[in-house]
Amino acid sequence: YLNSPETPLFHKGHNLYNFAVARKAAYDAGTIIVAEGYMDVIALAQGGITHAVAPLGTAVTEEQIALLWRMAPEPVLCFDGDNAGVRAAVRAMERALPKVRAGYSMLFAIMPQGEDPDSLITAKGRGAFEEVVSDSISLVEMLWRTLTSGADITTPERRAGLEKKVFDALSPIEDEKVKRFYNGEYRERLNQLFWDEKTKNRTGGKGGGGKFVPSKGGAKNRSAFSGASMELKSSRLAQGAGVEPVSVSFEELILLVVLNHPQLLVSHLETLIDVEIETDELKNLRREIVNYAELSEGLDSEHLRHHLSEAGLEKTYNRLIAGDSFKSVWHAWPKADLSDAETGWLHTINRQRYIVALQRDKKALELELGRDFTDKNLDKLKAIKLEIESAEANLADIEGYGLASKV
Repeated sequence: YLNSPETPLFHKGHNLYNFAVARKAAYDAGTIIVAEGYMDVIALAQGGITHAVAPLGTAVTEEQIALLWRMAPEPVLCFDGDNAGVRAAVRAMERALPKVRAGYSMLFAIMPQGEDPDSLITAKGRGAFEEVVSDSISLVEMLWRTLTSGADITTPERRAGLEKKVFDALSPIEDEKVKRFYNGEYRERLNQLFWDEKTKNRTGGKGGGGKFVPSKGGAKNRSAFSGASMELKSSRLAQGAGVEPVSVSFEELILLVVLNHPQLLVSHLETLIDVEIETDELKNLRREIVNYAELSEGLDSEHLRHHLSEAGLEKTYNRLIAGDSFKSVWHAWPKADLSDAETGWLHTINRQRYIVALQRDKKALELELGRDFTDKNLDKLKAIKLEIESAEANLADIEGYGLASKV
């Protein structure tokens, strides 16, 4: 059975060890465990886990994946934590990816280094194995880690290379709707990854994180600027001024303009993708707008509204369109000429982008001053302020702005 050759009646790649026995147990458990070998399945059964199967000495095949999906929508594939186990997980993932569809995927449970299901459950019992299974990684996460692990994104060319690698990896997905969601998910992850890299570079590798730990000797309540010079103490940064908080309104306004002027995406799709959005509701809206733009030949407001409604975002759409917050922002509405809408939209994006950057740099600078009270960061502050001032041109001063809409 296990070691027999392929015959017209028996194909190892079309069968799973313990499949017939595990079917009812898998139904009762609501999931199916896939181990690498039949000894693992036997050890799991001895430990009380009877909903387990294994391939017959081969890598998991497409036919076996189809069998697994007959038993559970998200089978859990268990692999050893060594290099061979990781390679086997990657092969299984590559074979499953083209066939994933709505509701059907898989999870990956990676055993601790040096362990397999047999050794783990024998040495530490059922609970230890179930704990590993409870920490299973989704297919979308497993693929992301595989694609981005060790990636160098320190230059624009390398970031572009990673972006191409990521989206090329999604091309085998046959279900167009699932592929759309994967594209949207990975676009957001790439944006965050690239933004984190830029932030790290801007702050000298320290990033915006970290935690200020007061020095000993009664310094707990003193200001982070108390040891700096009079010039630094009197600066707008030390006084907490000059930083305009970034509110959700920036994000909403940027998306509202696109809802009323989707033609902007013909030239500015990447610009919208790069906009930093913090709220989940608006992230979902942006993702579906991007999906619409990528899949549609023509861009118009009514078709976009219909797409968002089908995606379950009608409530968010109506809230932005019917809201009163931006009634005075005339370029956001349909009557504005496209050229004026574009000018106002890009201005809003630049303003949001640089205020976000200023806030993060301010936070990093405050942390640095908390550790080392010097005047060195004043030059950084001045450079940041000059950069922002150059980007924040007043709309009224932009030549030709508003003329097209008045015609």
